Amino acid sequence: MAAQRTYTDFGNQLRRETSSNRILFGHEPMGQLKDDVFGKGFQEIMAPYFAEFCGTFLLTITYLCNLASGDPVWAVTSNGFMLIFAMYSFAHVSGAKLNPCISIALYLSQRLNFTACLKFCVAQITGGVCAALMFHRFATVEINLGPRPGFSWWEATIVECLYTAMICFVYLNCAASPENNPVGKHNGFVGIAVGLCYIAGGYAAMQVSGTVMNPSIAIGVEIADLHDKAQTSWGLEYLPAEIIGALLGTSGYRLFCPFGG
Repeated sequence: MAAQRTYTDFGNQLRRETSSNRILFGHEPMGQLKDDVFGKGFQEIMAPYFAEFCGTFLLTITYLCNLASGDPVWAVTSNGFMLIFAMYSFAHVSGAKLNPCISIALYLSQRLNFTACLKFCVAQITGGVCAALMFHRFATVEINLGPRPGFSWWEATIVECLYTAMICFVYLNCAASPENNPVGKHNGFVGIAVGLCYIAGGYAAMQVSGTVMNPSIAIGVEIADLHDKAQTSWGLEYLPAEIIGALLGTSGYRLFCPFGG
């Protein structure tokens, strides 16, 4: 008799695996609490969400400091390297999504249940908000994020949408695909792949939208801009484009990997 097939969660995605070789790591699979969840320590249960909070906090504070420094040459590279560092630091704990759009894309790809997706999004946004509040408390620089001269709002939002979709698409193919990242033999390049996407999108859109590609950072930028009476941040305006980008990235993943592979 064939072993029962179950979904297995290993940090950042749910995979099909035999019940005799089940690996549960990070958060509960497919809307059901694990049988031993109430027997586990609070620290172990909360570790994945705290990891997402810390990683997104680091990303947001780095983005804001670079935005304030006014150095467009190295700012994008700095943001990308911080993302790579954070992903490799927290991937074994939570999957290092560090972006609500990636969490949504994993949910739409049936790699996360709704409850886990919501918890991760809350942790990520909270990390971005806390970073922005700290930056807002100590910094008084002007935040300049939005369509650049010569480009309209719809051109900027399209760019934001497309590059957010690229990040979600790459993450899903590198981390959520069982063929590309099999159980027990995980690849080690997902952090570099997503980080380089962030660098590529940042430089490509630098003179168009000053792209963010992360709702947590976008909300953080909006909060940090409260110092300026004449607010110039487009953080909240970019949010719908980023959510649509998550939908597009997931659709692309489903198109090229229709069976979840």
